[in-house]
Amino acid sequence: MNPTPDSNYKMYGVIAILLVLVGAGGYLLSMYTQPSVGSDLSVLDCAAPTGKTEPMPTTKLYFEYNSTDEDTGIHGLFDTTSFSELCVYDPNGKQILTVKPQGTLKGLNMAGIFFESREPKHSEVSVGKHMQDFPEGLYSIKAVNFAGVGLTGAATLTHTIPAPPTIIAPKGDVTVPHDDVVVRWDPVTTSTKGGPITITGYEVIVTNEDRKDPHGFSQPVYDVHVIPSVTSLTVPKEFLEPGTKYELEVLALETSGNQTITVDFFQTAGTPVSASAQKPSAPASSGNISESQARSIALGRVSGTVTDLVLDTRSGKKVYVVEVTPTSGTESDVVIDAQTGAILAVE
Repeated sequence: MNPTPDSNYKMYGVIAILLVLVGAGGYLLSMYTQPSVGSDLSVLDCAAPTGKTEPMPTTKLYFEYNSTDEDTGIHGLFDTTSFSELCVYDPNGKQILTVKPQGTLKGLNMAGIFFESREPKHSEVSVGKHMQDFPEGLYSIKAVNFAGVGLTGAATLTHTIPAPPTIIAPKGDVTVPHDDVVVRWDPVTTSTKGGPITITGYEVIVTNEDRKDPHGFSQPVYDVHVIPSVTSLTVPKEFLEPGTKYELEVLALETSGNQTITVDFFQTAGTPVSASAQKPSAPASSGNISESQARSIALGRVSGTVTDLVLDTRSGKKVYVVEVTPTSGTESDVVIDAQTGAILAVE
């Protein structure tokens, strides 16, 4: 999205946010392309706080380096109780971010925002270019909350990026037992430039690649932070499924917030569990009792084990035919009205 001054930056709808990140060479979201906003960027600026101000509780700005994909981007997190506008400025006073909700969202206000820039390959945008455009130092934040009170804060950005964590196991798209997965990695002791570094912890993320959820957030993800002395983590067997592909990410986190990711994949052994097999029993059709209810009704009449259950039609009526095998004796078929649950016959 590249708004222009002529549009007056108005966006209408139930939810509309003006989100502009202006880097040294242009919009951060369209990395290093020249924006078409003309020479006057005052429309993007936030009002200077007047009177008493309050501090913003959460202000973070950091680099993320993906050592596997060989790309780098910048991330930010700004959180408070509410804001109607928010701006961020680099150590030289240059504005790099504007957030101004519009329409009904402007009346409601926002409470926080997390962003990730585009992460171009190093062959396109080098780490040196990133550091040139986002210098080390204190980035200042100013905002206005729902009550009109000015908010201020600061985030420190450094150029100290952790060297990549080396994954020891599971490694190289290997197949492993679904109930015995231990992630191991080598400790990170230097920066990418070979200098000293203070690692504050590691993050391990295991994502089930076979259960994506395009419309929601139910895709199974196991995400854990551990202290810097820990370099192995057992993945709970309750999380893992047989015959399933998983993405493994290990992140090294350093004291200023910068982080480096190493990515790998592994496969669990065994036969995949179908999604339908994991769903609870549901009514066979609208108005019918469920299969589990039919089992309970049948076992209430004939003691034993249910060995078969089918939904059938007899004399124009939907019925469950439940086969029950007793501990001794011959099996019986309990015929149950699928709509009322009444036992029609025991055969």
